[in-house]
Amino acid sequence: MNSLAAGCAFSNAPPGACHNLAVQLKQHTDLSFGFLMAILLPHLVAHAGEIEPVPVGELLYPMVGADIYAVTADDLKIPRSMALFWEFFDAVNAELTLKIPLTLVEAGLTQKQLK
Repeated sequence: MNSLAAGCAFSNAPPGACHNLAVQLKQHTDLSFGFLMAILLPHLVAHAGEIEPVPVGELLYPMVGADIYAVTADDLKIPRSMALFWEFFDAVNAELTLKIPLTLVEAGLTQKQLK
């Protein structure tokens, strides 16, 4: 499963904020890069939606298809995308023996380490 999370991060985007943050955080935890990126990804996507809402809102299209995407109001595309992303995250986590933490604090990093 670690490979799945890492593969998703690397195959869909060049190394960027998610990868760079995971590299730095890896120094403070035994979690794999895949788990770290899995923890970071939904939070970074939500943050990106605040900065550039149109491209992030377009993530909804491959998740739900053309018909539902077309009838979804623009201001609801990001929240709907994020809800589906978290549903997927929960479904994957339900199948894992070692659960992916939802936050870096749940992963065991302290506020001092995060700074």
